Amino acid sequence: GVVCSGQDLWALKHYSKGFLRVTPGIRMNQKAHDQKRVMTPVNAFKAGASHIVMGREITQSKDIHQTLNQLEKDLEHC
Repeated sequence: GVVCSGQDLWALKHYSKGFLRVTPGIRMNQKAHDQKRVMTPVNAFKAGASHIVMGREITQSKDIHQTLNQLEKDLEHC
């Protein structure tokens, strides 16, 4: 597998489904300006991510349970 930005996932589409595509820089709101190459969880999975990495989005959340509940709700539509 590979770790790559959500913006680069398009280049990996031809690899088999067993090829892991780990995508960091995941933000619930793409307007967060702490990184330049961010993507929402839904958009990352739609682009081809097999796994996402969410660090600060969760650890610095004012309400971790609310953040995780929102993530789960958003991913129900993937």
